[in-house]
Amino acid sequence: MGTGLMIASNKSGKMISFSELNNIIQEINNSTNSSDNTPHNVRKSLETIHDLYTDIEKEEAKFHAMVVSTAVVSLPKYYCAKYTGRVTLPSSLEILTGETDVKIAESDLAPSAPYWLPAVLGGKEDGGHIAGMHLSLVSNNLVLEFLRHCCTSEVRKTVWEYWVRRASCRYFGPTTGLHASNDQRIQDIRRLRKSLAKYLGCKDWLSVVWSSPYSHSPSSPDQLVTDVLEPFRSILKEVGEREFKLLKEWANANLDIYGKTLEPWDVEYALEQYNYAVLYTRLEKVITPPDGSLTNYLHTVFSELANIFHFKLIPQISRSSVRKDICYVVEKLVYHVEDASNGTLLGKIIIDPFARSNRSTPVGGTSFIHVATRDNLAVNDIRVHSESSHYPIVYILGSLNESTETLGISFNVLLSLMHVFGSCLQLVSCRVPHHELYRFPHYIALDTRYLMGDLCFRIGYEYALPSLKQYLPNINNNNQKPYFQQSAVGLRTPSKSIMSMYMLQELYESRFDLAMWSKKDSETKWSTIQKNLWKLHMPYPLHHEDTLPCSATQIFGPNSHAGLEYHRVWRRFLLEDVLCSLREVGWLSSDKTESKEVSEVFKRFRDTFLTYGSSIPPAELFRRFRGRDLDPQLLLKQVQRSMESTELPETSEDLTPILARS
Repeated sequence: MGTGLMIASNKSGKMISFSELNNIIQEINNSTNSSDNTPHNVRKSLETIHDLYTDIEKEEAKFHAMVVSTAVVSLPKYYCAKYTGRVTLPSSLEILTGETDVKIAESDLAPSAPYWLPAVLGGKEDGGHIAGMHLSLVSNNLVLEFLRHCCTSEVRKTVWEYWVRRASCRYFGPTTGLHASNDQRIQDIRRLRKSLAKYLGCKDWLSVVWSSPYSHSPSSPDQLVTDVLEPFRSILKEVGEREFKLLKEWANANLDIYGKTLEPWDVEYALEQYNYAVLYTRLEKVITPPDGSLTNYLHTVFSELANIFHFKLIPQISRSSVRKDICYVVEKLVYHVEDASNGTLLGKIIIDPFARSNRSTPVGGTSFIHVATRDNLAVNDIRVHSESSHYPIVYILGSLNESTETLGISFNVLLSLMHVFGSCLQLVSCRVPHHELYRFPHYIALDTRYLMGDLCFRIGYEYALPSLKQYLPNINNNNQKPYFQQSAVGLRTPSKSIMSMYMLQELYESRFDLAMWSKKDSETKWSTIQKNLWKLHMPYPLHHEDTLPCSATQIFGPNSHAGLEYHRVWRRFLLEDVLCSLREVGWLSSDKTESKEVSEVFKRFRDTFLTYGSSIPPAELFRRFRGRDLDPQLLLKQVQRSMESTELPETSEDLTPILARS
């Protein structure tokens, strides 16, 4: 399972049917002289395809191995010593043996750092402080999260410089051998995939990835760029330039960042702190369990969330039956998920929201594992949604401190739990018979994979649940300003958050991915494409040391999403259109939020996106839900409305900001 159509189902994410495979074979046969279709020639062509596929797998494995080895074997202790003076210059032996992790102090983390970050960095409580934290550059997600919350400029610079140069000839220079870097390997992978596409009867690798309608929503890459990505970029670029100037002035006034421009290692940090100041009062509000039990409150929230989509949660463990041993002091939530209309069992969700001594903390604080199993319960009258007696089970593993059971959690943490729970509902409710038959977790196309989680997040963000309305302020009251107020961060918060730069980054990465595999840009070196697209999208210049594509395993590594990275932008368009369908029937209006019309929209959403999963192409799923194709203009208009009056923030003169630790 890897590259190709059938042999690369992990690339497009969809195993093609026999009829689709037959159509591909027929197209190849029609494009080839019948006299060439001898058994010998056919065998030779298959051998060539097999050899190309094997070569691609080898290069992808080398690409990934290079990223991991450069992150583990030779971390930038030299630069940490050079910039911070905290440690002495490392010896050659230390570099070779990997004893060069970047050590992180508690004072390096800004107040905006999420609760799980110190644990992911390996920190342990020691005398009331967090000690022993260190950063490994293996995970791109972890490095990016750290850069957003590191308030020490020298450490940010150290981490950023090594991160963007790892696995490239910027780090492995001529004296160490260019063969060790991924610079040329990117070109080799592009060439091999292009050759394989040719033997499969396609003009380029994009045509291979996009050959199945089950893997994508847009009709073609060209249509995606022309009708969606480019119009979106033209609007966001102007807004991004204005907001980047705003961000620079705000950072100079409120953070330990000075100078005429923001350095690339300061951009993510400044952007995160700016938005943190905007949303501080709202997202950091602590939700105290009304009956003294966070588990009971989560049960209420999850039950209400499931009911919106016409699901019913049936608890399988009562509070009195939970063991009070060393490992499991606080109970878990175990549910059967049933169809509310007919009682059909759809699956099981097991939620363990608290940290355990025998379990590592995941990036993001919460993770979920999807498995499939047989129904081994000694209950004969439970109706399952298929004849195969299989049903999916999803485990949600959290990392909350056990003290939160009585003290409560922030609104932001609750939103993240709602997002994960929504994704789990999407997994257990989908009916894909061939995956159930072979006991594989079913596939959901990248375009729609995050839709349910994103929608549940927005439901929580808008307080559209009775349990949230009861304990949180009503933001829809025009006479209230619940979070634009003098807050604990010591300054007047900016009036609006900055989102354009996040979107521009996603657009840039989407266009870069598409350009890598298109016939039009097949002869252009990746570094040239990077420079051209960066200049086209981003409001600040590309740093001359930035060779981050050499670490882009999601594009060039094994089981990558090559040709489909646009889904990060597409999920925004998809969510906005779904929200628009709810607003059209009065969702969030005081007298219509729980109306019959709103309920019918949620049920139609469940009966399309959640029920059919990958058994229907994502574009057809949306047409069944909305009765038309997706309209990108809805998000474009929303962005224009929300960003047409960006104001400069006002800072208080008599208070010292605590966004950066002293």
